Amino acid sequence: MKVIFVCLGNICRSPMAEAMFYQLLVTNHLTDQVSVSSRATSSEEEGNRPHPGTRQILEEHHLDDRGHRSTPIKRQDFYDADLIIGMDDMNMRHLRAIVPKGE
Repeated sequence: MKVIFVCLGNICRSPMAEAMFYQLLVTNHLTDQVSVSSRATSSEEEGNRPHPGTRQILEEHHLDDRGHRSTPIKRQDFYDADLIIGMDDMNMRHLRAIVPKGE
């Protein structure tokens, strides 16, 4: 199973959700069955590391961002993922506008 969390820039909410979910997978020995990643609906932050505040919170909670870099969602992600989770209503609207036609 493949899960993708999505927010606008992929530098705050979605990488934090990814790190938290990944830790749950590790704790429950599910990393061989479920993969998790995160994406952006915008390319503005492409290639950037998570926001310093996000990195600080992750560090405080002993969560690993696994070298995360902001990555915009691509058409192929809609075919590859089993579950795409938008972090808010605006992200869901953006995702609906991006989703391949007829899907």
